[in-house]
Amino acid sequence: MNRQINKSEKVRRSEGIILQIVFAVLSIVIGGTLTFVQNVDTQILCVIFCVMLMLSGIGYAVAFFLSGGHRRLYDHRLSLGILLFILGCCGIFKAGALADSFPIFAGAVTLMLGTMLLQNTVQLTVVGSRAKFLALVFSVLVLIASVISLTEFAPVMNIVEIFPQLSLMISGIFDLVSFIITAIILRKAQLQEEKKKAEAENKNADTLGDETEAKPKESEDSQP
Repeated sequence: MNRQINKSEKVRRSEGIILQIVFAVLSIVIGGTLTFVQNVDTQILCVIFCVMLMLSGIGYAVAFFLSGGHRRLYDHRLSLGILLFILGCCGIFKAGALADSFPIFAGAVTLMLGTMLLQNTVQLTVVGSRAKFLALVFSVLVLIASVISLTEFAPVMNIVEIFPQLSLMISGIFDLVSFIITAIILRKAQLQEEKKKAEAENKNADTLGDETEAKPKESEDSQP
């Protein structure tokens, strides 16, 4: 039973990792393309992003059933998959509107990346890593950028006309860097925890062994 739970937990972690990497890479590619390449069709890039949303949604829904998630109350991958799929479909049908209001689209994606960065900050805080300060700075900057794009804050947008696409690219870079750092630190913390647990189990086993050896000696000494 415990093995099945651990296996399902690992599956969910891998899905979350893939989702974060995909969105970060897409943000870097889309933002970088719009920033450095001229005469790019923004609508096509929005469609590509929405297609990835749909595929991610399908992946979550399929994984929900294949891993037996329908037997667990706390597994919400099906609802998340349906949400991502519907958002992707709506985005494809409204790709032209997304392209015309690209700052809002970029702000929404940047906001999602900012929340992922906040989660990394919390995870690094739990394990007591100093890298939490870097993740916190990244998350605050990304969230501020998302608000600026979503509200089309004129003082900033008038000075930096390419702010939405530039912030999208930088947010993707921040998210990817934060993810790599968090993954390395959490892995080290997990290995240390497993090592301590193994040492504690070995110590308990040795203690039980000593007690077992001591009992026959006590019984022998008590005999006349």
